[in-house]
Amino acid sequence: RPKKFNGSWYSSLFLHYYPVGWDAHKADMDNHFRVPPTWYDFEPRPEGLEELVVIETSVKEPECEHEWCAMKSTSKWSGPAEEFGTYMSTDGVWRKLNIKGMDEHLPKDEL
Repeated sequence: RPKKFNGSWYSSLFLHYYPVGWDAHKADMDNHFRVPPTWYDFEPRPEGLEELVVIETSVKEPECEHEWCAMKSTSKWSGPAEEFGTYMSTDGVWRKLNIKGMDEHLPKDEL
């Protein structure tokens, strides 16, 4: 989570997909050869770049608000969703999930 949670409920939506024509074997080989042998060498932080601290499997940027610099340009929403089966996309636009069979979960008066 990019900032400390203060509330009773939290939800995340993660989508995983393969683009059309995805070559899984090539992707595996790219990942294998992508990490250079010098990956562990320490280099000083370039000027103007925020500090990144690694804590076990997590990271934070202590110089930024909420310890996460990427929060500067995020879309934020609080309160119930505008409509069942919708989500706010990264450009701040509400969109429908369009999941087959999703209407089965709607109350009868909302169909």
